Amino acid sequence: MTHFNLTERLEHLQNLEGNFTLSPTYLDLISGVTNVISWYYGPPMWKNYKFPQSFIDEFTQYYYFPNHQALYIVYIAILITILRYIFEKVICKIFVDWLDVKTSNKKKFPESAWKCLFYTCTWAYNVYLLNFRYDYFREPYLIWDDWSAGMAVPFDIQLMYFIQCGFYLHSIYGTLYMDNKRKDFYAMLIHHFITMTLLFVSYATRFDNKKKTLQQQSRIECLSI
Repeated sequence: MTHFNLTERLEHLQNLEGNFTLSPTYLDLISGVTNVISWYYGPPMWKNYKFPQSFIDEFTQYYYFPNHQALYIVYIAILITILRYIFEKVICKIFVDWLDVKTSNKKKFPESAWKCLFYTCTWAYNVYLLNFRYDYFREPYLIWDDWSAGMAVPFDIQLMYFIQCGFYLHSIYGTLYMDNKRKDFYAMLIHHFITMTLLFVSYATRFDNKKKTLQQQSRIECLSI
């Protein structure tokens, strides 16, 4: 669903100003984002837009997520839970005894070590995809090339999505039944649910365009650590 007809959109687009370069600086980014937000949320862009129906119509227009792929996320979450249990109860127990960890930290150490291992592996995989498998980290202006609704996602990027979604689905279970209870218990539950939802919607609407959300996932990893 469009907010207004194509002629009006093109006329309004002419008022969008910015410094469009192949290698934008951070100042260009700030300036560009400010201009785009001001343009997009201007009155002409929202003509005939009715919330929430217009939002639902646009979302369903681009949404594509087969049910069997959702099951893959559940299977990965179960696998991650099993791997974590083995890591914490078997492998970490050896290190806890060898390092003579204090009693007060014996329960915290396995959980922290597991998360450090997982974040390091997924961050390294993201770096590989962004810098070696695809060159879109250094050439961000090509991010949206060939985008289309329901487009096929390359297996290596699809795998990253499913692992990340599976991890945050596991994290909801882990926060409830495996992690040490902390003051931020409810905040972490909300964080895991929102993060998983953002990744799920990004994949379902193909707002990865093969590469874009890998950069977002890298930022998520850094913020989570």
